[in-house]
Amino acid sequence: MKTILLPLKTTFLFSSILATALSAESTVSSDHGDLPPNSVERTIIENEREVTPFFRLESVDAFFKPYDDWKTSLQTEHHLKLSGDYQSEYLHADPSNTDKDAFSGVLRLYGSYTAYNADSANSGTLIFKVENRHAYGDYHTAQNYGFAAGYYGIGGTLFGELSGSGWGLTNFFWKQQLREGKSNFIVGVIDPTDYLGIYGMSNPMTSFLNLSFLIDPTMFLPNQGLGLAGATMIGENFYAIANIIDANADAQELGFDTLGEGEFFTSFELGWTTEQSRVYFDNIHLTLWHVDEHSKFNASPEGWGANFSASWLIENSWMPYLRGGYSKGAAGLMQKSLSAGFGYNMGGTTDLLGFGINWSDPADDALREQVTAELFYRIQVAKSIAITPDIQYFKNPSLNPTESSMVQLGLRARFAF
Repeated sequence: MKTILLPLKTTFLFSSILATALSAESTVSSDHGDLPPNSVERTIIENEREVTPFFRLESVDAFFKPYDDWKTSLQTEHHLKLSGDYQSEYLHADPSNTDKDAFSGVLRLYGSYTAYNADSANSGTLIFKVENRHAYGDYHTAQNYGFAAGYYGIGGTLFGELSGSGWGLTNFFWKQQLREGKSNFIVGVIDPTDYLGIYGMSNPMTSFLNLSFLIDPTMFLPNQGLGLAGATMIGENFYAIANIIDANADAQELGFDTLGEGEFFTSFELGWTTEQSRVYFDNIHLTLWHVDEHSKFNASPEGWGANFSASWLIENSWMPYLRGGYSKGAAGLMQKSLSAGFGYNMGGTTDLLGFGINWSDPADDALREQVTAELFYRIQVAKSIAITPDIQYFKNPSLNPTESSMVQLGLRARFAF
């Protein structure tokens, strides 16, 4: 398989220079559905958006207005956008293989500077993000809690821990738009999950907690590191996306040494959408991926897979989805997976209700099949503050074979600034 896919890597490399990760035209819809949900640009827009929740602390919004006005002036006068957020997540499972719960946090500082053709659709932008991921005290991190408690999977995505100081560089890349915003490419330190198998509810900070409902668990997921990605619209309704990234990437290392190993993760996605401005909302796509065998950071064997996704935003409120994947080899957590569910903006507000159910077959043949269900409700109490109660149910938890089921309660708090 490695011999067969080597020419594809060269194709991806050159095609992504010609076209990548779908981004905004000079004028985008109010939904911003042409920006990846977890990308820096989309997150900044969402942080600044006015909210219409059932319950709102208007005094909090008023307190931060001078700061928000200052950020707006930076954007207007210097084409510089700055933002950040802090998230905490607490998880408790019952029954559990461990007597400790999970409690961890993530601080992110990010921004974008449009340094070239700022007033043109063919602009060039430097995008950056640094993160500090940490556990509180001797608690487990939310990302690894499932494995300790008895569930084979990630029930608190991205709430892990970076070693040493806890800091890591997760975005530092140049993004160049072409063809009046219909094509572009990014090159530098990238997070491939920002542009890989995405749909409208794939942001782990504002949507689901469980990996099964964010990125398909059959995929190998490289860490943030050196790579490039590209996408282009093909006519009015079709699009293509390609990724190539160092398979040994480490957000705490520059990556030039491991890049020389020549071990890569590559992917290609072909999809259909109603229009570019809603590409992450009204979306049907097929993703193919491959990873070389690699022995350094986050080592894994060679593997490849295919993933399908269909999601649709109905009346700007309902988003039903159906997603599935298959992988060969042991590079991904799962060999087979199928997920379905929906998201719903409650009563026309920005409060979000989400539900998903997943069946998956682990890549490790010694482990039994699992069924996962998740229900959450994100309460947007202020423009900058959201609270998300969450419940997950696991049928036949693979790492706790004496139990037929397991329940995990969670609470996520997010403060954007």
